[in-house]
Amino acid sequence: MYGQASQGGAAYVRIGGLSQIITKYTKIRGALTITSGLLAALPNLNDGSIDYTDLSPTQPVALYKATNVGQTVKCRLRLMANGGGIASSFLTIASVPKTGIKTGADLKGKRLTYDPGTNWAKPIFVAILQANGLTEADATFVPGDTASEFQWVSGGQADAMCQVLGTNTAQLAQTSGLALLAMTPKEQAACLAVTDYSAGIIPKGMFGASVDTPGLTSPLALWFRAGINNITMYTLTQCFWQHIDEYHQLQDKCQGYLPENNLQVFNVPWHPGAIKYYQEQGWWTNDSTTQNMAAIVRERALFGGEVPDLAAYQALGVIK
Repeated sequence: MYGQASQGGAAYVRIGGLSQIITKYTKIRGALTITSGLLAALPNLNDGSIDYTDLSPTQPVALYKATNVGQTVKCRLRLMANGGGIASSFLTIASVPKTGIKTGADLKGKRLTYDPGTNWAKPIFVAILQANGLTEADATFVPGDTASEFQWVSGGQADAMCQVLGTNTAQLAQTSGLALLAMTPKEQAACLAVTDYSAGIIPKGMFGASVDTPGLTSPLALWFRAGINNITMYTLTQCFWQHIDEYHQLQDKCQGYLPENNLQVFNVPWHPGAIKYYQEQGWWTNDSTTQNMAAIVRERALFGGEVPDLAAYQALGVIK
């Protein structure tokens, strides 16, 4: 079994630790390879040269279809576990102080730049407008890309952008100041209706955030390629949870993996081998089946045809 992560990063520690646990407690041999990022990992997951990763999803469905400079890679993935208590990416509306944007209502009449290649940016803008009694027509939408959005907001050609926090927002905070929209519960709920993100808190100090800020988050998750044998995945899932205390010791972010936090992410289907273990533990519910079915429907639409593990899902009674 081969895991893949960026060398020296937090994911490198988590994936390396998982590989060690696999090797230590099962007859399966775990190993770690190096990647330069999400798009580098996807083809390797597709061709079977690696088996798992926990690259932070910059959008919850990014590991289905990642687009970068015109390149699109689709990949069938399955979830084994998720650390719902720890977020790996953070999203909100970002601007600079001179725009005066402090609330969702302040977006009225503003120039809102977004990347049309994402499936969440413009819908989130619109959801926040609607949560404040406004409509899409109450703002001007300016298509762009990640690089141009930061330049336009910093230079005054646009007023706000819908962005995942990262190095760029940290740099913006240093050069022009960074103003993050603190979403109200009503705005968060409106956003959850149009995206697979979760409601959460962007911590103070996270990529330029000056205070704890309510926004959208995406929990950490362990992703495996779809073609892994069901018995193998059952063994991996069982081993992971039986030795979860050891996994927690790797780093703080690993401590989000707890039974009560698991099964919160359904952006790709869960692996049948993992589902079998969760059914035995009593963790898998009727709601889990409903949400997993929705993920299967999305995969059918994206790839066309039936999912390859249809028989295994049918045997578990979790597909319609």
